[in-house]
Amino acid sequence: MGKSFKTELELLNHTFHQVLNCDVKKIERFLSNSIDNSLLIVGSGGSYSAARAFDYFSQRTMLNKLSKAITPFELFNYNESLKGSNVVLLTAGGNNPDTVNSFKYISQFEPKSFLTICLSKKSKIHTLSSKFERNSLFEIDNSSGKDGFLAVNSLISMMSLVSKAYGNVTGDNFFDLNNDFGFNIPAFTSDINNVLSKKTIIVLHGGLSTSVAIDLESKFTEAALGNIQLADYRNFAHGRHHWIAKHYNDTSIIALVSPKEEIIANKTLSLIPLDIPVCKLCTQKDSFLGMLELFYQAFAIVDLAGKLVNIDPGNPRVPEFGRKLYHLSFTPPINKKVKALTLQENRAAYKKSGSVCGDLFTKYKLGFNKFYNTLKETTFNGLIFDYDGTIKDKNKDSDIEDEIFNRLNLLLDNGIIIGIATGRGQSVRKELQEKIHKRHWKNVLIAYYNGGEIGFLDNNEMPNKNVETYQSLSLLYNDITNMLGMSDNIELRPYQLTIMQTTYNSEVIKNIVLDMCLKYSDLKYFESGHSIDIIPKVNSKIKIIPHFNENPNFLCVGDSGQINGNDYELLSHQFGISVKNVSPSISTCWNFAPVGTEGPSATLYYLNLIEVTIEGSFSFKG
Repeated sequence: MGKSFKTELELLNHTFHQVLNCDVKKIERFLSNSIDNSLLIVGSGGSYSAARAFDYFSQRTMLNKLSKAITPFELFNYNESLKGSNVVLLTAGGNNPDTVNSFKYISQFEPKSFLTICLSKKSKIHTLSSKFERNSLFEIDNSSGKDGFLAVNSLISMMSLVSKAYGNVTGDNFFDLNNDFGFNIPAFTSDINNVLSKKTIIVLHGGLSTSVAIDLESKFTEAALGNIQLADYRNFAHGRHHWIAKHYNDTSIIALVSPKEEIIANKTLSLIPLDIPVCKLCTQKDSFLGMLELFYQAFAIVDLAGKLVNIDPGNPRVPEFGRKLYHLSFTPPINKKVKALTLQENRAAYKKSGSVCGDLFTKYKLGFNKFYNTLKETTFNGLIFDYDGTIKDKNKDSDIEDEIFNRLNLLLDNGIIIGIATGRGQSVRKELQEKIHKRHWKNVLIAYYNGGEIGFLDNNEMPNKNVETYQSLSLLYNDITNMLGMSDNIELRPYQLTIMQTTYNSEVIKNIVLDMCLKYSDLKYFESGHSIDIIPKVNSKIKIIPHFNENPNFLCVGDSGQINGNDYELLSHQFGISVKNVSPSISTCWNFAPVGTEGPSATLYYLNLIEVTIEGSFSFKG
C-alpha cells in the first residue's frame, strides 16, 4: 500500500466535494433509530480517528444516552451488551481481518441496530452483509482512488459523510458542509521546525480537536515520524506537565485550539516555560468545517515531519513483518455463550431474556421447548402475516420477497388460508395483487389499518376512505397539530392516525403524542418502525381470524411483537412467532430464526419449515 502523501493531500478537495452529492439516507435512518440508546463505534487506524469524531458528534447532539469509540480488539470484550446497543463499524477497504472478524462478532449478538460504513463497493464486508439482515451497509467507492499508507482521503470522506447525515437528522448547522470550503495550505510560525525537531511532542487538545489529536499521534507513529504524548488541557495539569521538567531540552508542544478551548489553551500555554517550543493549530470555526481545518493543519504537520526525517508518510516502506502483522487474523475463542446460540432453544430464550445464562434464561428455554413441541404436534390450516418488516423490507432488494410469494402461492394452491394484517391501506392491496396469483385473490383476507377494515384481496373498494373518521381520532389529530404547530408527517385516516418519527426530536414528539392519546379512553397506540399508529381500542390485527368462514388453526407471523409493538396482539395468539422483536411472554411470541436472520429472511426460514400434509393443512417439520 503506497501513494505519495503530497498526492493524497492534493486530492482532499475532490474527496470532500464528492461527499456533497452523496445520498446518506442509510446513515440518517440509523441515527434516527439509535436516538436515546447507547452507541458503539468500531474502527482501527484512520477509521478509529473517524470513530472518535463520530463519538464527538453523538455527544454534541445528545442523540444517544452513551456513545463510545472502540477498536476491534476492545470490541471482543463486549458480548451480551451488544444486544441492547446500536453499533457502527467503520472501514475504508472492508477486507482487513480485524474488520471482517468484528463484523461476524457483532452479528452473532444481534445488536439493536447495526450500520457498516465501507468506502469500497467490492469487499468481503459486502459479501458478508447480504447474510445478516440486521446490518445496514452504506458503501461508496472513494473517487480519489486507493488510499496511501495513512488513508487520509478515506478519513475525510468518512467523517464528512457522517457529518452530512447528522446535519440532515438534527438540523444543527454545526454539521453544514459548504460548497465553497477548501483545504488550503496553512501558514505555520517560524518555530515549527524547532517543534518537530524534538524527540517528544506533547499534543494538547479538547472537545472538537480530540479526534484530530488522536489522528496526529496515529500518523506520527504509523509513519515512524516521532514520539507524541496526548493530553487534554486539564489532564495535562494533573502531573503530565512533569515530563517537561525532566526532559526539558527534548520536548515541544503542539496545541490544538478551537473556539471553546481558546481560553483554557491560552491560560495553559502562558504557564509553559518560554524556551519550550510551542506551535498552535487554530480554527475560528466551532463547526465540523473547523474540525476539518484542524485535521488539514495536522496533515501538513505530518508532511513537514516526513520531510525532516526523509520519510514519505504516504509510502513509508513497511517491512515484511509489519505486513504480516497487518494481515494477521485474530478470532476470539468461541466462548460457551456464543456457541450456545447455535442451538434453537438457546437462541429463542436469548432473544427473550437478553442473556444465555441465569434462572430467567432457563425458564424461557423450558417455555420455548413446551411451545415448540406443541407447534410440531399441531395441524394448521392457515397463516396470518404482518406485511412491512415481515414479508416486505423497503430497504432491501426484492429477491427474498419474491421467494416468499412463491411459497405463499404454492401454499394457496394447496388450499392453505392466507391473511395479511397491516397498518397500511390500499397500497398493500395493490402490491399484493401484483404478487398473489389472481385466482387466489378471493381467498386472501386483508386487515387494513390494524384491523380497522377487513376485506378480501379481490375487493377493490377496500379500504374505504370515504367513511366517517372515528371521532376521537379527529379530536386527537386537532390536539396534536395545534400543539406541534405542524401537520407534516401526520396522516389521519378513518380508523387510524399515523405519526411518522423522522425528526431529531422524535422521542419528544412521541411522548407528547402518547400523553395526549392517554386522554382518550377509547384509543390505543402501537409503534411500528418509524411511526406511531393510534387506533380505536375495538380494532386489532387479531380481528382478522373471526372473519374467515370456518375457525381454522392459524400460525401468526410478525416483526414487532414487543409490548406496544404493532404486532403485539397478533403475536400474543397461541401460535405467534416473530421475525424480529419479541414480547416477554413465556408462552408465545417466540423468535427462533438463526442468529443474524430477521425480517423477510426469517419469514422465509419459517416457511421452509412448513410441510403440507393434506389438502388445506400443514405442519412444522423442524
